Parts: sequence; structure tokens; C-alpha cells
Amino acid sequence: MRGGGSLQVESSSGSSAVYRAVRIASEDALPINDALAWADVAGQQVGDHQAFPSYDPDSSDALAQGRDLVVAVSDEIARDDDGTLATWLTDFVAPDAASVEVASDAGAVPVQDGWWLLTASGRRPLLAWVDGEAVTLGDKSDVPALEKQVYDPETGEWGDSSIYGGGRPLEFRLVVSVPDSFAGFRTYNCAFHDSWGERLSLVEDSVCLTLVSGDGETDITGSLDLRVEKGGLTATIDDLCKTAAAPGDKLVLTYQMVADPTANPGADGLVNSAWFTFPSWEGEGTTLPDRTRSYAFRLRVRKASPDGGLLEGAIFALRNEEGLWLAADGSFGAQEDRLTFATGENGVTGETPLVPAGSYALVELEAPQGYRLPSDPTFAFVLSADHSFDRVDLSAEASGAIEVETVDARETEVTLKLVNQPQTPPGTPLGIPVTGDVLPVFGGLLLLAALAVLGTSRATRRGLDSQKTNDHQVDE
Repeated sequence: MRGGGSLQVESSSGSSAVYRAVRIASEDALPINDALAWADVAGQQVGDHQAFPSYDPDSSDALAQGRDLVVAVSDEIARDDDGTLATWLTDFVAPDAASVEVASDAGAVPVQDGWWLLTASGRRPLLAWVDGEAVTLGDKSDVPALEKQVYDPETGEWGDSSIYGGGRPLEFRLVVSVPDSFAGFRTYNCAFHDSWGERLSLVEDSVCLTLVSGDGETDITGSLDLRVEKGGLTATIDDLCKTAAAPGDKLVLTYQMVADPTANPGADGLVNSAWFTFPSWEGEGTTLPDRTRSYAFRLRVRKASPDGGLLEGAIFALRNEEGLWLAADGSFGAQEDRLTFATGENGVTGETPLVPAGSYALVELEAPQGYRLPSDPTFAFVLSADHSFDRVDLSAEASGAIEVETVDARETEVTLKLVNQPQTPPGTPLGIPVTGDVLPVFGGLLLLAALAVLGTSRATRRGLDSQKTNDHQVDE
């Protein structure tokens, strides 16, 4: 060895890695054949790089041929912007080649002069020429980035949380960025993975894979092998190299899921977790999982008499702001398919399908026995929610005779209260009619008293501020 320098790697991906550095050519630019199969590299062409010259290590001209080959590879490395050539060369490194370890962000490691090929799990291979000086290389991650998103119809945006209900399917998408290293692979077997709880079921014919590039979007669903099991899916691409994908493109997997319309997950929401597997330098790699959370709300109605007694047998239906009626499957549709629900012995309605945030009208269809319907049995109210993956804040607002009794963000549940008047109110003087909720004019004081009771009331209550951290509820 006539001299030496050093190698160091600086991380640019936010995480460190340990590189295996193999010296593949000497300081005289001669192939080191027991480190790399140079004879197999000779004569080949990689991507848009120039074809390499021939080289026979057993020939009488091996010295000149070898140097020409190393110089040719060196020249092509200078324009190996996407890492194609460096990645390709890793296939020819001898498994038992002598090597040294170079950890990123850990300082310089002394090495002999010559050409060095550095590889690390999840990183793009690096090539360096050392000639008596310190050489610093930039760490380039080759781990694809995956982001899982759910569509929120209330905001019209994709994010990590959403509101569901009303019979609408939940829409999901997984977005994967194709890494720089992809160009260096001859085959690229990869797969999307998703898992979910028992309250969700996949709409299999909704699965679609789109390749998004500078040239637009291309449907490549045909390249998928979809396997669906209880609580999860695996969507495998046998060889991404057979598509038009290129480094920097995005793979977008979209699909719909249907939620159980009656099972309320509360502030835990419905959680999906997704990840992506891909080829790496040391076997199969896996991205960090990414998750989304979706919330829905339960409505309950409490019926009471003027003296606070609990009333059984009040029958209701629910209508949304579009005039459609809540059905038993959680959807909103025609009046003939509407769901009716009644108060029980405790004066409260039982479990009904979950609903999203929005403006609604509660319609009382039938009063409890011995009580009468209001003159206008339609009661307007609004459910609102601010949400993220870690938090849901729920509020309800009502006007008129209806009252917001409780709002529970932990259970994502709202209870409304209505008071029914008896058919013959106690103490009513004979001769005074009792049809309708508003008594007719019968003296100035009586009229004023009636208006004082029946004037518009407005109530807004905010549920407990609820923090979700690692699937645990935290109340502040």
C-alpha cells in the first residue's frame, strides 16, 4: 500500500446506518477480482450508461483490459445520479470479500487508496475513490415512503382522521414514493399491507392501483395480486419493473371499506394500520406503519313529563338536512324505508345507527300513552366535531323545545331531551282547550306566560376534551 485516506458518511435521512465498505479496485485502478466479479461486469450495459469494455483476467492483456474497465466504470459513476450503476454493481460483490464498517455520522475510518463500494440496509449504495485524502459521502436512503390517508367527506380532504356514518363507505388511500434505488433493480417485488378491526369490511372491487408520474396517471391495477384475509389485505406487485414506474413516481392504492353501522367505537375510533414491503440490500425491507382513525356518533333521546317523570313509548325518526330519512342500515333514504325508534322504560331511546356530524331534524311520530304530540313535532339540531388522529371534540346545538342534555366525547354520544305535555294537563280549568302545545289567547298574563315557556331556547354543550395517545384515552 503506497498510501491511504479515509471514508466517512454524513446522514441526510435523519437516521444513521452502518455501511459495509468493500475495496473493489486498487490505487492503480486495477480490478480486485476476489472482491468483485469484474469479469462478469465486463461487456455489459446498464440503463443509459455506456457498454463496458471486455476483460479477461486470465488473458495476457489482463492488466490493460482491467484498467480500461475500471476507468470506464469510474467515468460512468460520475453521472450515476439516480444510483442505477452503484445499485447494479452490488450484485457482483463477493460474499466473502474483505470489508470495513463505516457508520454514518460516526467520523472518518482509515482505508487504503482505491475504489470503494459501500452498502447498507435501506440505503442507496455509494462509490468512492480514495487517493490519500479524506472522502465524505452523503447518505441516501432507499426506503420507500408510505403515507396512509382517509377521506373526510365533511371537509373534502384526505388526512389521518375522518368522520363516518350515514351509510357512506370509508375511502382510504396508501401513497408510496418510488425510491431512487428502484432504477438499479432487475426485479422489484413489493407489496401493500393493511390491517383493520372487526367493525370494518373491505369492498374488494373498489381496490385500485394508480401510477402517478410527470406524464400523468396510469391505472396499473392489473399488476396487483390481491389477497384478503379476516382483518387485513396484502396487495402484491410481483415486479414493479414491468410497469412504467420510475424513481420519484408515486404508487397510489385506493379502496373503500364499510363500517358496522351500529357498533360505536367511541373516542377510540376505527383504526387502520398500513405498511409497505420492498426489496433491500439485505433482504425484504418494511416501512414504518402509518395509521388513520375514523369517528362516528350515537344519538339518544330522553323523553320526560313536565314534572321530570320518564316516559316510555315515544316514537321517533331522524331526517338529515337533505330531507332523507335514517334507515336501519345506517343510510339515509326514502321515507318508506325510515327507521323508527322508541324510548324504553328508562325514558331513553336504545341503540340506533351511527351518524356523522351534520344538521338534522328529529321527528316525533307518536307520543307516549296519555301525552300529546307538539303542534310541530320536528326538532332541529346540529352535531359538530373537530378531530385529528389523537383527539375528538364533539359539540351539539339545538333550538326550540329540544334541549341538549349531555355530550360525551369519550363515548362519542349525544343525548337530547324532550318534554311531552299530558293530554289533559293537571289543574287546567274546565272549558280551556288543550290541543297543541301553545295555549290560545286567554288573557294577557296567560299569553305572556305561555310565550315565556315556549320561546326559542338554545343550548350548546361541549364534550370532554379527549386525547388519544397509543390507543389510551386521556382526559384533561
